[in-house]
Amino acid sequence: MIEGELSENLHLNCQPSRLHIVVLVLTHASALFALTLLSKYSFVQELAIYLLAIVVCLSAVYFCRLAYHLHPDCIVEVDAIRHENEVSWKIGLRSGETRVVKLKNNILVWPHIIVCQFIDSEKTYPLVLLPDSVDRRSHRHARIYFSLYGASQNR
Repeated sequence: MIEGELSENLHLNCQPSRLHIVVLVLTHASALFALTLLSKYSFVQELAIYLLAIVVCLSAVYFCRLAYHLHPDCIVEVDAIRHENEVSWKIGLRSGETRVVKLKNNILVWPHIIVCQFIDSEKTYPLVLLPDSVDRRSHRHARIYFSLYGASQNR
């Protein structure tokens, strides 16, 4: 690829993200803190607070496993090949499987984060790309690629 030119293809090798773990832990800790504030009021059942706290803790464990690539269905590789007006997507999972998937319409592309979901006939696979997930040049290429080709293919 020539500097400054957008490649027709995208290849990403995704690494575990410490920044993603920090965001997840802070978010779930905030939810637990909010539950402790709710427990101060008498109209909220104590059992409901405990059940919600368990759900928040299980959610934290699940999403942290995805972010740190400990879950077998987390995405470790993304390939996109553009043919005329269509983009074909292929993802590699931690389990070693390779899946041909479609990109869902709900894409978020901001300067420091890319969030999207891929879907096949069996499951949905989330992808969160932060600056520490891929190298700087790949992150920039991914932002441009998802902005140009990601949303336009689903219209």
